[in-house]
Amino acid sequence: MCFKKLLVATLAVCSAICMAPQTLNAQQTMNNDAQASQTVATVPQISPGPSMKETEILIKRELKVIGSDHILTRSSVGIWGDKYSIEDAALSDCRLTMRQVSQHEMQLNGIVHTAPNVQSNTSIVPMKDVNVSRINVTEAYVAPNTTNSKASYMVYLSALPGRDLFLDESIGYAGGPAKRSVPSIRVRVRDQTEANQLADAFRRAAVLCGAPDRPINVVPAESTQKPQSPPSKSESPATSMMTNNEVIQLVTASLSEQVIITSIRQAPTKTFDLSPTGLLALKKAGVTDAVILVMQNDTPVPPPAIEAKGPPKYDATIAEPPKPAPAPDNGCSDIDYLGVIQAVTGGGMMAGSNAYGGRVRNRAPYTKEVDFAWVMNGRAETGTFRVPAGQFIDVNLGVGSGPPTNVRVVTCR
Repeated sequence: MCFKKLLVATLAVCSAICMAPQTLNAQQTMNNDAQASQTVATVPQISPGPSMKETEILIKRELKVIGSDHILTRSSVGIWGDKYSIEDAALSDCRLTMRQVSQHEMQLNGIVHTAPNVQSNTSIVPMKDVNVSRINVTEAYVAPNTTNSKASYMVYLSALPGRDLFLDESIGYAGGPAKRSVPSIRVRVRDQTEANQLADAFRRAAVLCGAPDRPINVVPAESTQKPQSPPSKSESPATSMMTNNEVIQLVTASLSEQVIITSIRQAPTKTFDLSPTGLLALKKAGVTDAVILVMQNDTPVPPPAIEAKGPPKYDATIAEPPKPAPAPDNGCSDIDYLGVIQAVTGGGMMAGSNAYGGRVRNRAPYTKEVDFAWVMNGRAETGTFRVPAGQFIDVNLGVGSGPPTNVRVVTCR
């Protein structure tokens, strides 16, 4: 019996000694993994889609087309224009190279004055260093109290933290040519749908070039060694905000209607979805009308937004050619001059001469006096004639060897 006890004790000690190195190695492995997670990103699993060659062809073919347009801007001081274009775009060996160009112009008294200098930005982007999660599309900024003829959109590319920055070379700006490293670049395109498609192509190229397709969460090494303290009562997410889901959970737990109402009223923050869709979901989950009424009454209603008065953001008519100024109103809008007629062929002393008249019609519902001017036999003549309502008459323009010239209606009353 003593020998058996001794044998069991010996085996226990041996087991402890043999297992110690394995436990140490596992702990060391966990520490190494935690430390490596700070600097090494997991290689993303590439989803099915266009190949790199197809993406390169798409960017080379489409980028110059969708990145060119002409926008006019109207303000209190006049109208100016911005012609922008992408003159060169290529994706090769996982490096995106683009040259964006813009030129400004100003319209003064109907005359377009173009700025002598052309501004250009040449950008070089290593696609493996692109932050895929931050490729986004935004509407181009429109300054206050101005109106653009149309919208344009910006596609933004940002560098991953700790990676190489992008190279940007600018020409034509104040201060002369400059070459610098920048954390992000933007690509201006003419249409929102085309901008979204371009952003998808950039995401695809970045992932194919090895950029992580999701944000990298850096986990401190000490977080694997120190247990996280439980949140305090004031920080508990269960009591920080009351939403539709919390109300449905209380109903599912078969709590009484009064208990649920009290919980809603005591919640420090409430964010309820009380849209028709939200109300239908509440009813489907068994929430009573009394509880829904409390949710509606306890939800603060935001004050109505005060619309800032100002010009519209966009107006396509800015790009239309200016319309000619209307003719001054001389009261003759309802008087029609129908031309010269030859009244009589003269004989005797009048041989070789003819009498001429001017036919005129009055479309007004009342009689109007019409002032005429014309040239007969090289001499300027004028005359005033009464034209009855709704009729036309032949006014006497005189006698001459040839018809009168420059016959015109001057004023009417």
